[in-house]
Amino acid sequence: MSKNRKFLFYLAASYNQQEVMRGRAAQIESLSPDYKRHCNWISGAHDHTPKDEAAIIDTNQIRDSDFFILCNDVGSLSPGKHVELGYVLGLPQSLQIYIVGKRVDTESVFYSHPRVTRRFDTWEELIEYLHED
Repeated sequence: MSKNRKFLFYLAASYNQQEVMRGRAAQIESLSPDYKRHCNWISGAHDHTPKDEAAIIDTNQIRDSDFFILCNDVGSLSPGKHVELGYVLGLPQSLQIYIVGKRVDTESVFYSHPRVTRRFDTWEELIEYLHED
């Protein structure tokens, strides 16, 4: 890691998983002072924000991040994280894309997109990978 640069990360998960994601963000930040969370939604920042404004905030934070982590290992019926993945895949820059969660037959073909940097079956595997980096 660089001593002068922060690496911004965005966690994509269901809005009802805020507490879990706060813990996960803290876990990543504890790996290195270079890692910095860049997803305000997990702190409840959108609770009183109109949805159109929240969408703009989220897409701006995703765009400005260095890596995007889709947390597909926590239960959810919400489509938001999948929409965010589609947004990331459409960005011109080379954002690192990590997907956490075991592969299933019914998953979207976009999880196998060539721009997906790496897949991890478990959160622990991702943490081990980031810790080694």
